[in-house]
Amino acid sequence: MDANSSTHRVIPRRTVVRWLLIVTVVCAVAIFALLKFAENYVRALQALARVNPSLAAAQALSAIQIVLLSAALFSFAIGFYVAWYGFRSVRTGYFPPLRAWLLEGRPTYRGRAAITIGGLHIALGLVIVGMGCAVARYAWVVAPEMLRQQPPVAEVNPHQASPTLLQSAPLARRTASTNSIT
Repeated sequence: MDANSSTHRVIPRRTVVRWLLIVTVVCAVAIFALLKFAENYVRALQALARVNPSLAAAQALSAIQIVLLSAALFSFAIGFYVAWYGFRSVRTGYFPPLRAWLLEGRPTYRGRAAITIGGLHIALGLVIVGMGCAVARYAWVVAPEMLRQQPPVAEVNPHQASPTLLQSAPLARRTASTNSIT
């Protein structure tokens, strides 16, 4: 069955492409900004770890929990939406459901095929919600337990820090002197 404006909201392809490009650019800028923020945060944690490793580990755990819980909330939202969309298809007997947005030229299904596709959407939505629950459990139960199992780290005085491996390795000095042009 072809979609018409009385059963679905038909959207022209150009409009969809335009919106996808806008959303892609906005998401790329947001991801770039988040990566820059994360890079600065990791540098700050590394500096803190030189002075107080246990506090740095606790702050790193908090940051990891925030990221994981954000991912869990996002997957809950996506999973519930996919399941709700499938439920609407099962209830109405149309896929996509009646009055849903539909890309111009896409086929629609009725009857048993629509109910089957809707049931698959419900199952997929529940799987996504289950994955979100697993991520949330990992953030609150597994990650803190892993941190508690780590051996205690001795406090380091930043003024008496040992030289790095590269600075103290005689091989590094020999390699550097043999690579120089004489």
